[in-house]
Amino acid sequence: MMAAIESFLTIVPRELAKGNIVELGDFGNFWPCSSAEGTETAADVRGNQVTSIMPRFMPGKQFKRVLDSAEFEKVP
Repeated sequence: MMAAIESFLTIVPRELAKGNIVELGDFGNFWPCSSAEGTETAADVRGNQVTSIMPRFMPGKQFKRVLDSAEFEKVP
């Protein structure tokens, strides 16, 4: 199990850095979301204007169904 998790922690960030979506079947998908400095024209756009890349996650149907059924209560 640890080997699989270690592989996951190596492969997923590498693939996201390449701009790829990582599909994990029913579990869900990870994709990269980036922020960048704006420019006046498209001709002025350069790769070094990207300021951050963050992973985003969309749960699969079953995962989302479990989250949607969560109930909350106030703890005294």
